[in-house]
Amino acid sequence: MGKAPEKAANRTDILVIGQGIAGLIAAIESKKSGLDVTLISDSSAANESSFPISSTRGIQIAFNEQEIESISNEIFSISENSVQKDLVYLMLQRSKNAFKLLQQYGLSFKKNENGLVRVAGCFGSAKTAVILESTEELKKLKKIAQDIDVKFITDQFCIKLCVKDPVCYGAYFSTSNGIIQHKAKATILATGGYSGLYKTRVTTGNAIGTNIYLVNELKESHNIILPLSNLEFIQLMIASFDENRIDFFHSTRISDSCTPLNFNNEPENNKFSVQEWKEICQSRRKHFPFSSTFISKEFDILIHKLSRGKKAIIEDNNRKFHVKHAAHVCNGGIVIKPDTTVDGLAGLFCIGEAATGMHGSNRLGGAMFTSCIVFGSITAEQATKYAKSITKIPEITDQAIESVIKPNGLNRGEIENYINVIRGLMDSKAMVVRNTGELNQAIQIMNNVIKYVINDKGVDSLKHLREYYKLKTMTEAASTVLQAMVKRTTPTGAHYITDA
Repeated sequence: MGKAPEKAANRTDILVIGQGIAGLIAAIESKKSGLDVTLISDSSAANESSFPISSTRGIQIAFNEQEIESISNEIFSISENSVQKDLVYLMLQRSKNAFKLLQQYGLSFKKNENGLVRVAGCFGSAKTAVILESTEELKKLKKIAQDIDVKFITDQFCIKLCVKDPVCYGAYFSTSNGIIQHKAKATILATGGYSGLYKTRVTTGNAIGTNIYLVNELKESHNIILPLSNLEFIQLMIASFDENRIDFFHSTRISDSCTPLNFNNEPENNKFSVQEWKEICQSRRKHFPFSSTFISKEFDILIHKLSRGKKAIIEDNNRKFHVKHAAHVCNGGIVIKPDTTVDGLAGLFCIGEAATGMHGSNRLGGAMFTSCIVFGSITAEQATKYAKSITKIPEITDQAIESVIKPNGLNRGEIENYINVIRGLMDSKAMVVRNTGELNQAIQIMNNVIKYVINDKGVDSLKHLREYYKLKTMTEAASTVLQAMVKRTTPTGAHYITDA
């Protein structure tokens, strides 16, 4: 079994958890203050493929007051009550500065004889997205951070925040060698979303962000209740696949030349001709996501089949499409203030997909990318100001972390089995088509898994501790998503409730 070793402690002024776009921007801008900045990631290298941009590499920018007003109204109209208006306005008001910041970093944007190339986002018609020359431009962010001596630490998974009084002073991380405590005057949470909650998904990532787990854990350990959005933290769609599982109607898989791409973003040999593929691409905005107009009279039959977990087939112009549920993005859900702080816990700042309220249904249109830059800059400004006001980091110990290691705890195989069980449960009970009865049944199953398996059994050894905490994170995220789905009583977008 082995006992967890004493926790080594590292100190920094500002701790950034997560090295996606939001985390990198926050680290770069924080370092300009002269403070020590440490950026920690679970991955061994920045996962550029997870950067939240569309195939057009567009970043939604409002260049004047008229565009701020039109885009904000557009986001409000398609997102219903899933956004905080003050955050949306702030994001758009500062979006032009965000664009200039990327230019200062040396990132290149597409231009033609008339100047910047500007296109409409995936949702809506406002022509406000500027286009990066290529996704390779984003890799410059990590190099910039390294050049200015941001300290990078990889292969560490955040398992708990260091809290006292209640103030956040860093976090604990699980590593291959044990548990490490990273103390900090200010902590920036940029842990990303939850693309790994479902088996069937149109993204290739397997990310399991830690934010929902970290917040829920605080309720038990310190009786701190941080505000989570009541919204559904997930974007689901009805996606179309051929026999080789090529995703036809997900715009991030379509290149500028209308060539179908595989999951490595390489040209894919496809059963459709180039001309046929171009026709599909040209109409994809009208047909994305699938709507009753596109599916026509077959729509009710399709929903009936999907509600029973079957793969359906629809026809359009004599072409057959294999259609089934697919998860797209599971966003965070921590409610933040405009300065990126969180009610109830000083010293904690939250940005990117770990936060919520500023992009709504407009994420694919470039708003998420914009929010990462804008709020990454804002949190750097606020976190450095806060860190400079802290004169001392108190000693914090937490013996509860080691208590999860038990003689008969979960082994590696059992952990992997439960991960597959959770993904299967989410696929079968919490996809595009669902009903309240099945969701409540899934919630009960998740509660039993959390109480009798995760919490009671623990993990068998230190070497499996990291996987164990990833499983705990998945269970918390899945349970929160399920409860949010129950609260959603009206069909919206690609969400269908089949309650009688």
